[in-house]
Amino acid sequence: MAQPDERTRAALAYVRHQATKSLADLRVLVERTAADCRRCLEGITEEQARFKPGNEWSVKEVLGHLIEATALQATQGIRDLAAGMAPRLLPADDSRGRATRSIDELRKEMARLLDEAVLLVSALPQGELPAGTYHVMDHVQQIETIKADPGYPADQPS
Repeated sequence: MAQPDERTRAALAYVRHQATKSLADLRVLVERTAADCRRCLEGITEEQARFKPGNEWSVKEVLGHLIEATALQATQGIRDLAAGMAPRLLPADDSRGRATRSIDELRKEMARLLDEAVLLVSALPQGELPAGTYHVMDHVQQIETIKADPGYPADQPS
């Protein structure tokens, strides 16, 4: 059997660490992550949302992936747990062309999903949450990195 590479080992350690948290700690984490995501996306223009630093994703591409991951992996997993079922294995990510939608539409969809995730986590009995719940924060950091790139378009004066 092949040994996992360093990135896979780090990801597994992260998931194991998150699984040790209490449900109360996880609720706080989900709420804080939702607030950080909203803050990160505030005021981004269409030009800024389309900007791609080198061969990396644009903010719109990150957000399209994040919406799909939140809707399928995290929220559906929490629903399964709340129904007393083991979380289902879900299909690979498909952002369904979301990067062609306006940044305002994407921001609103992400906010709705995060609000739903907070409500679902708050209603869960003590137990284990699916690993996808923590995926949002990784991509908030990715968007912040895009925004910090020297080529990122400046804000337009109002």
